[in-house]
Amino acid sequence: MRRLILVGLTGCLILGMLLAGCNGDDDGAKNGGGDQPTADVRATGPTSTPRPPAPRNRSLPSGDPYDFEAPFSVSEYVRESTRGHVTSHATGGLQASYRNNGAIVALTVYHFETLEQAAETARFTLDSASLTGFVEEVYDSPTVVYAIAQDRHGGYVAVWTHYEWVYIAQTPDDLDGLRAFMEAFPY
Repeated sequence: MRRLILVGLTGCLILGMLLAGCNGDDDGAKNGGGDQPTADVRATGPTSTPRPPAPRNRSLPSGDPYDFEAPFSVSEYVRESTRGHVTSHATGGLQASYRNNGAIVALTVYHFETLEQAAETARFTLDSASLTGFVEEVYDSPTVVYAIAQDRHGGYVAVWTHYEWVYIAQTPDDLDGLRAFMEAFPY
């Protein structure tokens, strides 16, 4: 099972790096330094800080997880494509891409059998070598994980759990757009 999760998360991180590489900003001018690390993610580890305000308590997707579909729209973001399935951990879960004018958000969603599996997957994602620092500190409890990090290409990754669900939202260079997406995302 652990290997299946690793393969799925690797696919998500590759998708995120591809999206981050598409922004064409090799000099880092738009993101204030580009490849300059803001912190060593792996050294930071879990914190005991109070849970951040985002994502706030939201509804869980209704019905059987096997029937889950990514929302067609999230505020001004419209879904352009979707593939995979939330219970297909080995193939990268459900992947959906959203666009709002020029802004892009790639969303990956997983559903696990236990809270612990979901939290472990989120922690594994946040421990990726492709992440250079946290924009918001990690909130890590036994069953809830949340953080926003920056990747080495200047993109941003938000990871959060909600019971057995794991959500990973990535954008190539638009932190404000990512936060707006998360604010409007129903889960």
